[in-house]
Amino acid sequence: MRLKLSGPDYKDWDPLMALGDFKKRIAMYKKRYVPLGERDESQGFSYCQMIDVGRKFIAHNIQGLLSTQVVGYLQHFNLAGRQVWITRHGESLDNIAGKIGGDAGLSAYGIKYAAALAKFIEHERTAWSQRQSYAHLGDCGDADQADSSLRGDTWGSAKKFHVWTSMMKRSVQTAQFFENSSYEIEHLRMLDELNAGMLEGLTEEEVKEFYFNEHEERRKDKLRYRYPGTRGEGYVDVTKRLQSVILEMERVTDHVLLIGGLAVARVLLAYCRGLCRYEIADLPVPLGTLYMLEPVSLAHITS
Repeated sequence: MRLKLSGPDYKDWDPLMALGDFKKRIAMYKKRYVPLGERDESQGFSYCQMIDVGRKFIAHNIQGLLSTQVVGYLQHFNLAGRQVWITRHGESLDNIAGKIGGDAGLSAYGIKYAAALAKFIEHERTAWSQRQSYAHLGDCGDADQADSSLRGDTWGSAKKFHVWTSMMKRSVQTAQFFENSSYEIEHLRMLDELNAGMLEGLTEEEVKEFYFNEHEERRKDKLRYRYPGTRGEGYVDVTKRLQSVILEMERVTDHVLLIGGLAVARVLLAYCRGLCRYEIADLPVPLGTLYMLEPVSLAHITS
């Protein structure tokens, strides 16, 4: 209800009048809406019902991989107010040397970025909480007095803060300045950087000189290209292993900071921004840059 009342339909409306009008809309919907029932089930229809954004979920005759994935995604979905932060790890020694992959630690500049990152996130976390408190106090007027369903939602409540990093040294070290007492820090192998297989530890110049065919194949189609070797990966592989991370990111109602490599950051940003998959491999994500994405309702997007 809070999301709907903040949309363009009720812009500049008195909160009490807006709530009353929206309740009338719901009553009209109920008169016209014909719910799925036994008749539909007897005919073998496949459907899922999500009631109150996940309070109750009904799935009937769901078969096949795609349908199962859709149901799983919807069961993780929520409308809680929160922030999702995405960044690459701080500059590593391999970044300075221009090497592909590897597991080097942070450079002096990388450590400086890690310290600044923790300080900045703490500031923004406090600012977010203050903004939500002010907004919640503003909402506790006539509308909340008229209907208790607008009280105590997840938009105004205190938030935990998750910090998810890869298992790589550079990512773990980027999170070293976050206090364990204030942040829930987890190191996830799913966030590890794309594995370059036989080309790990080489520079672009060395790849071009000693593995020219691989250099050309990668240049032609970075999205589908897979690095040579038994452990070599491509963007398609990274996208698949990030599916569970994305589902968890959709499920949590708290703030999340994800720290990973270039390929991982590209895939996560492309997903959050709704980009085409062909844009993933060339998405610019420079070092030392922090991205914040805040889920909003469709009403906020169109207003």
